[in-house]
Amino acid sequence: MKEFLVKKGSALILIFLYIITGYIPNFGAVDVISNQWFFLNLLNITSFIYIIYNDTNFFITHKRTLLNSITVIFLTFILWGLLSYFYAINPNEVIVKFSRWINVLCGILIVSILLKKFNNQFKALAYIMSFALLVEISASLSQYINLLQITTYDFSKTFFIKGLTANKNVTSASIIVKIPFLLYLIWDSKKIILKYIYSIILFSVFYNIIILSSRASYISISLLILLIAIYFVITGIKYKNLKNSISQYLLYPLFALTFSILFSFISLGSSNSATISNRITTINTTDTSASQRLRYYGHSIEQVKNNPILGVGLGNWKIKSIDYDHLNMNGYTVPYHVHNDFLEIAAELGLFGFLLYFSIFLIIGIFFFKFILYHKLDHKGVIPSIILGLSLLCYLIDANLNFPHARVINQISFIFIISAFINFKYEDS
Repeated sequence: MKEFLVKKGSALILIFLYIITGYIPNFGAVDVISNQWFFLNLLNITSFIYIIYNDTNFFITHKRTLLNSITVIFLTFILWGLLSYFYAINPNEVIVKFSRWINVLCGILIVSILLKKFNNQFKALAYIMSFALLVEISASLSQYINLLQITTYDFSKTFFIKGLTANKNVTSASIIVKIPFLLYLIWDSKKIILKYIYSIILFSVFYNIIILSSRASYISISLLILLIAIYFVITGIKYKNLKNSISQYLLYPLFALTFSILFSFISLGSSNSATISNRITTINTTDTSASQRLRYYGHSIEQVKNNPILGVGLGNWKIKSIDYDHLNMNGYTVPYHVHNDFLEIAAELGLFGFLLYFSIFLIIGIFFFKFILYHKLDHKGVIPSIILGLSLLCYLIDANLNFPHARVINQISFIFIISAFINFKYEDS
């Protein structure tokens, strides 16, 4: 018991603190994420001291974690960004952004080490991420229920059910990236009652996504379900086990999604502006949100053409963007982000910086694709690799439509996904 409390208990507490980092309130500060980045920094320092104190052979024990390909590439990317201090428009912004990226990398390495304290670390991770998912939808749905007591809900009220984040888009993205881990609990559970409980939570998750009305989230959910269906149908046909494959892996998520859509029409009314059908009809390239994003994409691409090697400097797009968008700006509203992490990094650090960052996702994607392709479904690592791959895909969709690299709550999910990948890679290598 004492050994458990020292090793696993302390690790669990630290992991819990990492999970709640994205929920830290602003305490009166103008920008909530400043407090969250500061908390993450303190947590990294505290966790590092804890690990060093309990492991005198730290660098030898964790050599493969510290020197794996993802860590090396990530560190090279960060150092390339630091070099932009010498030519950036505002060097101070480079230091600010550099410290945040270092925080993310340290978080990845520390969480990777902490997860190793658990015998079944992937199942532990699934519980942790599902717990965070439950916290986030509870916050949003409770606001929704309270709102229904005083008014009729429609799309104009979505701001009031943003949960623990700054806006509904961030909330939706944070929720979606955790859904695959809840799916893992459904698939892994042997008891039917647990499958039902997790499925009810999944139903609540889908319903929460629908009423939040973030169109990017609809893309993620659709692709998530489609890929799951394609894989398990093909696998079922290949191994002549289609019926079992569908009942075990497809039935629960499909029922949860179907009933959440039906319930949304019943509870909201078919003509409500917040229904999924009405929101989907607004997806086009001419509405304000889409045209704004396309304009920002064009500006960043133009900047890359003008300076493909160095860029404007890490964290300096918020300054350079004024040159491109000043004719469209209202008052002092500055286009801080491109709404595409990859294009923003390309504009700030040139094509080399872009390739370094993109290669992190490329290496992980290739690894999971090959692993799933060359292993049978009953291999112990296939389902975890599917879960991590799907979660990373959801993050990628958000990274191409928003700016999760700047949001602590999104980076916490990123930290856990990459940490799990590092451990998974060496467990199954």
